[in-house]
Amino acid sequence: METLVSRIERRAGEREKERRVKEPRKAGPERFSGVSGGLFPPLAGKVVGKFGKQRDPVFDVVVENRGVEIEAPSGAVIHAVGKGEVVFTGGVSGFGRVLILQHGSGLFSVYGKAAGFSVKQGQAVAAREAVGQLPESPDGKSVLYLELRAAGTAIDPSTVLPLSR
Repeated sequence: METLVSRIERRAGEREKERRVKEPRKAGPERFSGVSGGLFPPLAGKVVGKFGKQRDPVFDVVVENRGVEIEAPSGAVIHAVGKGEVVFTGGVSGFGRVLILQHGSGLFSVYGKAAGFSVKQGQAVAAREAVGQLPESPDGKSVLYLELRAAGTAIDPSTVLPLSR
């Protein structure tokens, strides 16, 4: 996933440099405050997989999560966290079906583990627009993987979005 997102970020950065005059960039999560129309949670649910380094109790190893996992009802609709453009839809090993939105100025949101998406590459989307759906599960719950990136760096989504813990 990291390789894919990095490649997309590089390409988008090159296009942005050609289109705009250089402007000072904010660091870290503050960069997301500039997303046109604001930011919103992708769905109602509870964060069950936290951002950052954690010890996996099953395998007794430290893993680094570059995003969060949000548990929600099976089949829940996934919404765009902000206005943007679809730069990728497809399968990614370990993340299932993935959607990447570019929000401008080196900002991206990544959605994974979905049943599918209702948007196509190159399509513009509005904040809160329905972009996909979680898979159905026998226990009635599914998980959405959400990652936010600013200038090539993963940002904890809970620092810029109101997510339930």
